[in-house]
Amino acid sequence: MEQILYPELRRAAFAAFGALAAAHADERFYCVALFTSGSYRYVYPTAATLEGVKSVARRYLEKPTYRALWGTQDVAMRELKWSLPDSPYHEDDAYDDQFDAVETIIMSLWQSIDENDDTQYSGVCKTVHRACYAVLTALRDSGLFDKEKVLFLLAMGDQGDEDRLASAEALNSPDLVKQFRSELIIDEIRLEAARQRLSDWCRL
Repeated sequence: MEQILYPELRRAAFAAFGALAAAHADERFYCVALFTSGSYRYVYPTAATLEGVKSVARRYLEKPTYRALWGTQDVAMRELKWSLPDSPYHEDDAYDDQFDAVETIIMSLWQSIDENDDTQYSGVCKTVHRACYAVLTALRDSGLFDKEKVLFLLAMGDQGDEDRLASAEALNSPDLVKQFRSELIIDEIRLEAARQRLSDWCRL
């Protein structure tokens, strides 16, 4: 199954992120990620730039509730920086079309199994999971983005800081991970559990 998904996911990711990088070459990217659900039903591209989060922060501060909560643009940007679904480039329609075939493959993987069978269920999850990490590694090493400045992640909805950090540790330089960690609130016990889950799921 992985042999079917990986080549198409790699093609889609390089096409989408290549187009995104070219279209916004004047912006400062700080995160490039593949975004999925906890049950691995889909994979989409997402990315974030400082200019993008600044524009989103301005829009939030136009609302009285957020203006009262955050007050300044700097605070708003800090709160929104790692909320990737708030990025202007999250699941952008201009690039998502590249992932149509990926969506079809993932759907067929789920349709081919008995989801009540725990072994089959976890097998599909791990297939998608490992393909995402392999593609993110290829993206990181491609030179398309500066890997000393851009954080690569496998991101999910409702993802805890510990899981984000464990993902970052698997894909990025120690210096970049250290900077990322300084912007998170980390529980060490949960972090160790997240690292163990990642190790188990990435193991062939």
